[in-house]
Amino acid sequence: MAVGWAYWQFKIYKDLTTTAETGAEGFYNLDGTLQDLKVKALARTYIQKAQGTIQSMNFSQNGDFKSSIVFDAKIKEPTEVFLNQEYWYPSGYEHTLVEKESGKKVEADFTFKTGFEGVLVIKVHEPEKLDGKTLDFAI
Repeated sequence: MAVGWAYWQFKIYKDLTTTAETGAEGFYNLDGTLQDLKVKALARTYIQKAQGTIQSMNFSQNGDFKSSIVFDAKIKEPTEVFLNQEYWYPSGYEHTLVEKESGKKVEADFTFKTGFEGVLVIKVHEPEKLDGKTLDFAI
């Protein structure tokens, strides 16, 4: 499953491919201020890399995120989830990772990488025991 978002206009440059000189297509208003609601809508939580096959991803406008991954122990790189703390989780967030079939909590290390974006890295303990199982992750 591939997920992506693209956006054409960063600022108004009188580009021939657009017709909105009002700033409606860009990230900035005519006065140079950022269009926060638009940026927030585009900064939703999603899985960037999965240690397995993504079965589902759902993000709601209250910031809740739910996903299911069929875990593949042959993949050595951890799952990475983009989440924007500034727009969606300014007071922090809680997460869960459970095995779907049993409902048991999955033991994992959760680390947060910062930079241009925030990424939650999920590295499960004992991956061979989870091979082929569906893991449900939620924020």
